[in-house]
Amino acid sequence: GAGGRDAGPVDASRWTPDDVAADAGAREAAPDAGEAEAAPPRACAPMAVEAPEAQVTLLADGSSIDEEAFLGGELASGTYVLSQVVHFGASYAGPTRELWIVDADAETLEIASRVGDAASDARFALAKASPTVLTGFPSCGAAAPSNWNYLVTDAGGTLSVNQRGSDDILLLTKQAGSAGQVVGP
Repeated sequence: GAGGRDAGPVDASRWTPDDVAADAGAREAAPDAGEAEAAPPRACAPMAVEAPEAQVTLLADGSSIDEEAFLGGELASGTYVLSQVVHFGASYAGPTRELWIVDADAETLEIASRVGDAASDARFALAKASPTVLTGFPSCGAAAPSNWNYLVTDAGGTLSVNQRGSDDILLLTKQAGSAGQVVGP
């Protein structure tokens, strides 16, 4: 399971993924701007999220996410559990329970999220838009592609993501025993 961390105060006007990994972490859905209206998403088979609630830190002090600090890295296959969320604003309404299941060989991502009793599940084909941005093309559960700034740390054990355009950084922790295949450049 994912262990809790204390989110101490940090005096910074811009946060980096390393700040988040040290203190808290998360980022929620808001796809890059697009003009075309997407078709309604096809429903995915639901996945169970057996994880404790993530710690949420609110930063309503005018600080912002430093997208330049997301340096990418080799994303390994496995199950990642949301352990921390940093929200840049006064209130957070996003998921506090979330799983990311990465299959590096198949280049796929499955995401199961829970906000209270409401569940959402999405499946994506993964591509690298750049060395620091993952793009997910939905097969179900989402109507439009998603782009995430990302940083892999702790020898692949920690994944910090920021869905581009959102006010959240998510810190996901790889679960022991998860497969070790890598999505590389």
